[in-house]
Amino acid sequence: MAVSITVRDGSGQIVEAIELGLEGIEDMTGLFESLIDPWTESRRHMFESSGASTGTRWADYTDEERQYAAIKSSIHGRRLNRRDLLRWKIGNERLKPSMDSKNHPEFIGEARKRSLTLGTRVPYADNHDRGQGRAPDHLGGGQIERRRLLAFGRPFETDVAVAASEYAGSIEAGIELKTQDVLARPLLGL
Repeated sequence: MAVSITVRDGSGQIVEAIELGLEGIEDMTGLFESLIDPWTESRRHMFESSGASTGTRWADYTDEERQYAAIKSSIHGRRLNRRDLLRWKIGNERLKPSMDSKNHPEFIGEARKRSLTLGTRVPYADNHDRGQGRAPDHLGGGQIERRRLLAFGRPFETDVAVAASEYAGSIEAGIELKTQDVLARPLLGL
C-alpha cells in the first residue's frame, strides 16, 4: 500500500507529492495528525522568508504593489515591509494565521484514516497562490503576483519523513519515502 500526500490543482492534477510506502497500515489518522504541527510551522517559515523556505521565493514588489504598500502604510500609520505583503489587516489579519495557526477559525486541518486535508478557507488565498486577480481599486488595483502558499519545501518534507519513520516504527511496518515534484497550479489543500 502506498500513501501519497499531494497538492492538487482545480482539475485534480498533482502539483507536488510525497509518497510513502507503508505496508499493512489501514488507519493513517495518527500519522496525519502528527503532520499538522509541522505544516503550520512550515507556513510560519514560509511567511517569514517570503516563500524562500519552500523553494518558491515570492516575487519582489511590482510598481503597483509598491503603490499598494504605500497606501496601506499610510492607512496603518506604519511602514510595511516585504514580509507584510500578504499581511495587510493588522489586528484583523486572516491569511497568515489561517495557515499557521490550527486554532484560527479559517484553518483547515482534517486527518482521517486515509486522507489529510490542510489549507485555509480564506477566499482570496487562491488568488495569491495562483497569481490571479487584482487588488481593490481603492488600494491601487494592481495585478496580484503569484506567491505559492502550498509548496512543501525541504523542511516540511524532512518532517514528513521523520514522522512517517516514527509512525512506521511504532507499528513495526516498513517505510520508503520519495518526493515527486510536478509542475502545475496548486489548490489550497493537501
